[in-house]
Amino acid sequence: MMIPTLKEHLQRYPQMQGQDIIKLTYQNEFGCEHMVSDSQKSLQRIIDESGELSKQQIRVEPIGNNLARLYFGQLTRIEAYTIHQLFVWTAHTYQGNTDAFIQKLQECKNWLNNPKISQEIDQYLSNGIQAVRHSSHYHEEYDPHYRVIRADLAFCYPLFLKINQLQSKKKTLLIAIDGKCGSGKTTLASLLNEVYQGNIFHMDDFFLQPHQRSAQRLSKPGENVDHERFLKEVLEPLSQKKEIIYQPFNCSIMQLSNQTTTIPFHAISFIEGTYSLHPDLIDYYDLKIVTTIDDETQMERILKRNGPDLAKKFEDIWIPLENNYFNQLDIFSKADILCSTKNNHVDILP
Repeated sequence: MMIPTLKEHLQRYPQMQGQDIIKLTYQNEFGCEHMVSDSQKSLQRIIDESGELSKQQIRVEPIGNNLARLYFGQLTRIEAYTIHQLFVWTAHTYQGNTDAFIQKLQECKNWLNNPKISQEIDQYLSNGIQAVRHSSHYHEEYDPHYRVIRADLAFCYPLFLKINQLQSKKKTLLIAIDGKCGSGKTTLASLLNEVYQGNIFHMDDFFLQPHQRSAQRLSKPGENVDHERFLKEVLEPLSQKKEIIYQPFNCSIMQLSNQTTTIPFHAISFIEGTYSLHPDLIDYYDLKIVTTIDDETQMERILKRNGPDLAKKFEDIWIPLENNYFNQLDIFSKADILCSTKNNHVDILP
């Protein structure tokens, strides 16, 4: 589906030429794989390019097919490194299809119904498929400076930058991702860990066992999780750079699993789940991320993910417990980075 993307770009950049339409379509299908044959040279190109620009805010512009242009201005070295890191990861994990690309160009040609652009597209295809530059007219009008990056990574650029900044000062990191159920904590942890290849620990593995669920305990904010066991079996060993051994809680049988999980120590670990910023745990973290979502979208996601019976339990029991934790312990104000995932990507909130 190339036409919606093309419409958006023609509205934003009305001076686009046929060459620029071909380039947009090429990037939509193939991403940036053609530009990272030499990693060090591609990093240096970003550094050199940014050195000639004025300082401006990073901007993400989706180009369809879960890809985006990440626009930049003058960058520090670690900012340039972070953009390059995501750029290279995209190149290594994203491949297009020639037939799909040709079909998209034909769709553009038919929809535009412009004889001049149709001729340019036909001429391009007759010469063989290859990467193409922006037209000189486009450069003069819009002065584009960007790299094509997977959209889910591009929207998370501030998170990757913060992690890289922390890693430049400290060799091992513990990163908590707390937030409302259905707000994308697990997805975000998986996305970040895809690049850093560390460990992920889930607070769901440390739900209270039935004998622990007293009315007295559940009346207190943040006590719907066995934070004592999590501290002893995960955070303390991690802080001592030891392997982690624990029995995850199994919701299907409402008790600890019979199998023990052993996880080797890694320099970066993500702690994902509501209650991960419990007061007894919070001081162990180097970075605290909190995700949020509006109530309506939250219930839509829970209903789709868990079905109507469990959704009712979320609505009547678990969400009120979580909200009590967030409100009474002022969890959102404790975040280093607060973000929303309503629009199917990460929006960093002020």
